[in-house]
Amino acid sequence: MSCHDDPKCIYSRCIRQTINKIYKQEGWKEKYKVWYGDSQDIHGDYSILLLRSKFCLALPGDGWSARFEDAVLHGCIPVIIMDNTQVPFESILDLQSFAVRILQKDIPRIVDIITAIPESKAEEMRANVHKVWHRFRYMGLNMIDLQVKTSIEENVMKAGGIQRNHSGMEFANTRVDDAFSTIMQWLHWRIPFTRGEPRPGEKLFIPKL
Repeated sequence: MSCHDDPKCIYSRCIRQTINKIYKQEGWKEKYKVWYGDSQDIHGDYSILLLRSKFCLALPGDGWSARFEDAVLHGCIPVIIMDNTQVPFESILDLQSFAVRILQKDIPRIVDIITAIPESKAEEMRANVHKVWHRFRYMGLNMIDLQVKTSIEENVMKAGGIQRNHSGMEFANTRVDDAFSTIMQWLHWRIPFTRGEPRPGEKLFIPKL
């Protein structure tokens, strides 16, 4: 879909369409090894592509989009382009420590903005993604815990008693705050609003280096 096909920019506020146009015109793939497109343009497993990427665009679609969570859950630094829109838990997480926000007017400068980030800073941000990713995954309910453990046991039996390491194993065996816990903490953080009290001045979960 192009802005010509959607003159009112109902879909994605024309953000995706604008990026796609610039991506092709300026040859981002050839010049900067930046990949952008759908399954027809980019071949391969979606999760593997995210895992191999350092920065991942988080753009709106038909309203809400899960691209931000997708990036975080795969250890990729989200590049958010959604003016006047908060991403999940932005009010209580130190978003700047693990994500990049670019204004819509700066879309033509996406590559310049990202490449200007020092390598040391990018590694620091990626490390912070690893510190908060569990807050975007629903794993805290006992029923889900039981299902995960059962699946692991079944896979071990199928593998002849050999337990292979995988990305979710450590998390499944560790009690950490998941998305549900974070929502409850966010609701608690909101209590002063219901009493007409001032907004709390500090955010709750600033990743510590």
